[in-house]
Amino acid sequence: MSSTAARAAVALALSAVLTVTVGSAANAAGPAAGTVSPVGSPLADGDQTGWAAISADGRYAAYYTGSPWWLDSYQLFLVDLATGTQKIVTGGGDTDMPWLSADGRYLGYTNETSTVARIYDQTTKTTVDLVPPAGTKYNKSLFEALGSDGRFAAYSVSDIPYGASQYRVRDRVTGADEAVVPKPAAGRTQGKAGVLGISTDGSKVAYEFQYEGTGPDKGDLYVNDRATGTTRQVDVTYNGAQANGTSTLVRISDDGTSVYFNSAATNIVANPVPAGIQSYRRDLTTNRTVHVGPELDAVTSDGRTGVGKENGLVYKLDLAAGTRTEIGNSKQHWYTGQSIGAGGKALLFTTNDKAVTGIDSWYPAVYVRRFE
Repeated sequence: MSSTAARAAVALALSAVLTVTVGSAANAAGPAAGTVSPVGSPLADGDQTGWAAISADGRYAAYYTGSPWWLDSYQLFLVDLATGTQKIVTGGGDTDMPWLSADGRYLGYTNETSTVARIYDQTTKTTVDLVPPAGTKYNKSLFEALGSDGRFAAYSVSDIPYGASQYRVRDRVTGADEAVVPKPAAGRTQGKAGVLGISTDGSKVAYEFQYEGTGPDKGDLYVNDRATGTTRQVDVTYNGAQANGTSTLVRISDDGTSVYFNSAATNIVANPVPAGIQSYRRDLTTNRTVHVGPELDAVTSDGRTGVGKENGLVYKLDLAAGTRTEIGNSKQHWYTGQSIGAGGKALLFTTNDKAVTGIDSWYPAVYVRRFE
């Protein structure tokens, strides 16, 4: 989950982009795709950028960067997009994977130098380490996900870096800390658990399980119901069988009733879908799955707006209306699971595309694209 974000002042309006029906060819020219502005302060060439996140209300952004990249000296920034002010949350170590609560008050991340998951409260200016309770054998933790109101946080733990042995959920209010042990499907080769998502009330935890060995299906998705202690597989076929391709998690909805995921499987739904990786929504109440559209990088909790990619292009998807707007190429415009703010009116991304940055550089920077 770790990956490789702020550059010189450049703002530009993109014009004459294409609006098309989801899953079809272009059919009409649309309005300009909003305005693009840099996030944070200019950096020197050679600075390294990592994941960036935007709060659901569109007010705050978080990103980390290092200067220069080969020194592994990183700083995590929190930016108020309304005022343009930014603060350094942490520095002097390798920091990665920022995750913001819906209002931007809480910021979860991993300090990779010490391999400790943390939550920063920008109101009280305090930081809490997420480590297993005394007496457990695990001493490494990675931040995974934060509930929308910041109360519940999910993190993975192990006795070696990046070797998740179990997930844990911390109630930031009560201090309760409980384990969720990921398990593969019956008869599957043991593998490694991956990306997490958590509902606002902390009752549902969604996670990937990536399998070892050969075959087309090397990854499945599960949801653990912490209230009942039950776990169920999400990426099954329309008749409840094992799918024939690998699936990856996009998000679980805030209310814990829906899971959005990508899959290379061709038998998730009964009707044919376009070739390649496609996205789906599993309704955990009805246990039914519907095809959403092309591969998703991010989607809002209500499922109305997404960021997806297909045939080398990235699109803002209006999933309610069934339309899309081209916003870049997938080789130089990167979006994360927390790329959508203000109900789709603000998209955060990293890019080294000269058409956006105005300079030739291998190193990406963070920008916000606004649709008003």
